[in-house]
Amino acid sequence: MGIRVVPSEPAIPKEAARHLEPDERRVITVRRHPVPPTLGILPLLLVLPDYMLHATGAVHGSARATFILAVLIAPSGIFAVYCVVAWLAGYVVITQRRILVLGWWRVTRVTEIPLSEATGLSFIRTVPGRLLGYGTFRVKRPGSRWRVLKIRFLPYPEQLYIEVCGLIFKDPDAESYED
Repeated sequence: MGIRVVPSEPAIPKEAARHLEPDERRVITVRRHPVPPTLGILPLLLVLPDYMLHATGAVHGSARATFILAVLIAPSGIFAVYCVVAWLAGYVVITQRRILVLGWWRVTRVTEIPLSEATGLSFIRTVPGRLLGYGTFRVKRPGSRWRVLKIRFLPYPEQLYIEVCGLIFKDPDAESYED
C-alpha cells in the first residue's frame, strides 16, 4: 500500500506500466487507501451475521425477515466484490511529466494531467483522513473553474505531496528524476 519510487519498469504493476510512455522511467505508484473497499464490504458484514442468527434460530424472527435478509445477501456480496476489484485495479501514477489516475468500471478508465499544465495543486486532509491516514489532492487544469481533478483516498498524503511538488517545482540542486 505504500509509495514506491521505482527506477525501472519491471517493478511497476502491469496495470500501470501499460499506460506509461517508453521514456518515462522514474514513477511514483500508489494504490488508494483501503477505506473504500472496507466501506463496500460493510453492508455484507452487517447482513450476513444477522441472517445467520435468524437462520439458525438463535434469534427468533419471522420467516419474512429471514427471507428479506437472504435476498439482501446477494446484492451486498456483489457490491463487496466490486469494491475490492475496483480498489485492486486502481492506481495513481505520477511520473516526471504527468499524473495518471487509473480506475475501473467495466473497462479501465485513465485520467491524465500533464504536470506542465497543472496550474494548482491543493492538499486536503479531513478529520477522518487524519485519523485513518489518507488525504485528497485537487489538481487544477487550465481552462474553466470546473476543470479540477480530485484524487481521493491517497495514503501517505504528506509524503506524496512533497514528492509531487518536487516534480512540479524542480530544484536545480536536487537529484534529477530522469535517468
